[in-house]
Amino acid sequence: MIFDSTIDCLLVYMEEDPTTRRTISEPSEINNTTADNNNSSSHLQRSNSSHAAAPDASPSSPSSSSSSSSSSPPSYSNDSTSLDTASATPQTPETTRINTMNNSSSDLSLSPLCSPANSSPSIQPKKKTIDDFVIGKVLGEGSYGAVVHGTDRDTKNEYAIKILEKKHIIKENKIKYVQIEKEILCKANHPNICKLFFTFRSEACLYYVLELCSQGDLLHHIKPVGSFSDECTKFYMAQIISALEHLHNLGVIHRDLKPENILLSSDMHVKITDFGTGKILTPEQQQQQQNGTDQQNTTSTSGSSSSGSGMTRSNSFVGTAEYVSPELISNKETSTDSDLWALGCIVYQLSTGKLPFRGKTEFLTFQKVSNRELVYPTNLNPLIQDLIEKLLVLKPSDRLGSRSGGAGNDSFKPLKAHPFFQGVDWDNLHKQTPPTIVGPAERIHFEETSTGDLSSSISNANALSSSQSSTPRSANNNNNINVSTPELGSVSATEQKKWVQFLKDGESIIECGLVWKKKGFSIKKRQLILTSQPRLIYVDPKKMELKGEIPWSPTLKPETKSNSNFVIQTPKRKYMLEDVDHNPQKWIDAINDTLSHFKLDQ
Repeated sequence: MIFDSTIDCLLVYMEEDPTTRRTISEPSEINNTTADNNNSSSHLQRSNSSHAAAPDASPSSPSSSSSSSSSSPPSYSNDSTSLDTASATPQTPETTRINTMNNSSSDLSLSPLCSPANSSPSIQPKKKTIDDFVIGKVLGEGSYGAVVHGTDRDTKNEYAIKILEKKHIIKENKIKYVQIEKEILCKANHPNICKLFFTFRSEACLYYVLELCSQGDLLHHIKPVGSFSDECTKFYMAQIISALEHLHNLGVIHRDLKPENILLSSDMHVKITDFGTGKILTPEQQQQQQNGTDQQNTTSTSGSSSSGSGMTRSNSFVGTAEYVSPELISNKETSTDSDLWALGCIVYQLSTGKLPFRGKTEFLTFQKVSNRELVYPTNLNPLIQDLIEKLLVLKPSDRLGSRSGGAGNDSFKPLKAHPFFQGVDWDNLHKQTPPTIVGPAERIHFEETSTGDLSSSISNANALSSSQSSTPRSANNNNNINVSTPELGSVSATEQKKWVQFLKDGESIIECGLVWKKKGFSIKKRQLILTSQPRLIYVDPKKMELKGEIPWSPTLKPETKSNSNFVIQTPKRKYMLEDVDHNPQKWIDAINDTLSHFKLDQ
């Protein structure tokens, strides 16, 4: 299989020798390490079990931390080792920590304390391949590939292995996203950020061997309780904030922060993941943001800022509509302050069980975000509401935690000092036992119903709008609908005409849109079309070829899986789909309405 020179460069980048660059931490940083780091051998023993998925796996205990009030980013040792880390020059264990933060390593290791006891002559580690792992079940699927459970055949350590199809990466022009994810994971060194252990490749795929987070994502835990208790909201938001502070101090913008990208370890601690759409700011951009204002600039996603704001202009939309910041919608600009807006959305979602901004279409969602159309429950904790108010601010530099105005690495001090977080031990969050996830003592009550209701309309932990699931769909927005007639939804005459060649005589389109269709490791972009016959067909939108049909039956069952993903269960097969516009609910509504119509006719 032959690939162009760009992907060849990427592959060289992914397999450079990890021993070529090492960084010794400054003594001032090392002096802040905790006492439990003095025993490096016990730390190494812990590291071998901290990433297993078994329920009795011991908690991952980061080996060092620095005060959050320090001007430098908090520093933590990662619980991972590889043979090449043992070759470092012996140092005094109390004063030296080796960080292998090499952006071009293949056998990535962020090592613990290096001492004479664990030093040895240089040994070249064996290159990992997929054959070194026993592959288990599929843990998740996305537009780039799949994540599977993997067990190292030698060590028996368990991991999450992200498999990316090279052909798909090139075809969809996603090379830079693959590069940026690895760079950020190499830079990040925090107990609440998912660890990367190895990267390697085969002829057809790239592989990321990541920390296994066996408790799923945060979104998955909202549905059973409706919304989190104040104690749960405080703990999990504190861990998210701690990780986000670390990222921002490194000059990293996540750009897609949401509960789906916040995983939980076996001991229920936060692990932020999915940095494929992230951005690393240059030192100049970081300084410009600290000194600048919210003025516009014209930098590209990979360029440097051309004005004093430190904000970067994106050539394409990144992120998820419900969590995107107003400045990205209006000016296509983003900064670390954009993550603070997403943070406010997450606080709202955890504490109320609803999305703060949700429209029936992506466009309507953007309108709600831009106009800050926000409704609070009548019985929400006033401290939580105040925190949300100070994060969901239209002007980026006015958000609590903003780096604008010279705050720099101390920018999160006011955020962490908010009264809602009173009593939080920020330096030892990673060592604390998480509270049991329970709902609030009193059920959250809304007088308005304009925001999305997780508890009433999510299927399989999906945050979607109750107004969508409870309101009948209509082409003319008339609430007095004849339920015996399938609705045309939002499909325009232009769309009807575009796909008419795939329709049968007398057939019309009820719903259509672009989806990623997944089968195993294969991912294809398709135009999914629901017709009035009814039929569910999918078309190659580039070649304009009919590629297949999902068999219709009275037992057909559509089900949401996340803010983007949904499945259609047929008697013989489950179809895995991802809505490109992050609005799978339109498919659930359309299919269920059509099912109801034909049941009434029978």
